[in-house]
Amino acid sequence: MFKGFYYGLCLLLAGCQAQRSPAHDPRPVSAANTEPAKARAPSPTIATTQATALSPPPVNGASPAPTVSAVAPNEDAPNAGPTAADAARNAAQSARDHCKSGYPTPDCYAAFPEKVTCPGQRADVPAGEYCGLEGRTQPAMCPYATATCTCRHIPYCGGVTPTQLQQMGMIWVCAPPRKAGDCPEAAARGGHCSSAGQLCTYGSCGSLTACTCSAGKYQCQDRLQQTPP
Repeated sequence: MFKGFYYGLCLLLAGCQAQRSPAHDPRPVSAANTEPAKARAPSPTIATTQATALSPPPVNGASPAPTVSAVAPNEDAPNAGPTAADAARNAAQSARDHCKSGYPTPDCYAAFPEKVTCPGQRADVPAGEYCGLEGRTQPAMCPYATATCTCRHIPYCGGVTPTQLQQMGMIWVCAPPRKAGDCPEAAARGGHCSSAGQLCTYGSCGSLTACTCSAGKYQCQDRLQQTPP
């Protein structure tokens, strides 16, 4: 009887101890309590968000300044624009385009100035190019150190169907400055001369005038020439 009572009491006490005892961790105490947690790398999204938050905001809400790249200059680009002579040639070409008709037209008159302005230097004078229209443009004389250039009309000498520009056009003509003893600009029949034997020739459409200095005076003769086709 006592054995049964003692056995039952032991069972009762063992059950109470089992309920009060904590769960047993099979790992050593040092490993269970002191092992540090493994560090986790931040995700790319979190890193980007943090970097954006740390960046200073634009001043007054302005957009960030763009990145400026240095561009090397183009060494092949021309350094100077068209010259005054180039501009005069272009104007002459434009006039030719408006004066192709064989009879006078308002467009041809409007293509030329009423007065010619002398270019700043001799190199800017396009000798042989049209500079005016007879009846509209005043003749001009432009003196330079190495030459004197004039805008003047030269009579047409050519075919039977000339254009308005060929009949009335004025062109640039340049010649060295005149000196004492030079031939007169036009034939001077009987005019005084000082250089015996000097020959001065003047041409016109279909004829040639030759003047020779003899006995202090110009003796002139006219010669016929074949008219250009």
